[in-house]
Amino acid sequence: PSLQLDVKPLPANPPKSFTGAVGFYTFNSTIDKRRITTDDALEIRVVIAGNGDVKRVEAPNIDLGAAFDVYEPKLIDEQMREVDGEMRSRRTYEYLALPKVAGVYEVQLEFAYFNTTIADYDIIQSEPYTITVAQGNNAPVDRNPIPDLEEDNDIHYIKSVTTLAPKS
Repeated sequence: PSLQLDVKPLPANPPKSFTGAVGFYTFNSTIDKRRITTDDALEIRVVIAGNGDVKRVEAPNIDLGAAFDVYEPKLIDEQMREVDGEMRSRRTYEYLALPKVAGVYEVQLEFAYFNTTIADYDIIQSEPYTITVAQGNNAPVDRNPIPDLEEDNDIHYIKSVTTLAPKS
């Protein structure tokens, strides 16, 4: 026998931290250090678990402001299993954040999903983390350096202008 499904669109104006997750989820995060220097990196782990389609769950966007460079997350664990006739899934992401400026920063991570139980968006926030960044031993590092073209380095820029001549 055929089935008729009434598929409704998601509500308009999703939260900024919504990345497409639909179902019911929990959100957990940890940081490896609360005191670092500008020479160190901060490791952030995020665990998203729930009963939705784990393949549609994207890594949350982490914005730590201009004081940090946050790199693309790495999926380090993915699990799916059936519990009492319901599919349960869990994804663990790892982020690397490099501080650029010394200071004290308040960080609170957020994950938003469409909660099918209440038929609306749900936002889960982590506990607030206070991260103290001290100036490291090295001078502040320009994360996008352009080397001096006058230097004699092993690796040179690709030439963008050339002159070609027939082989004699």
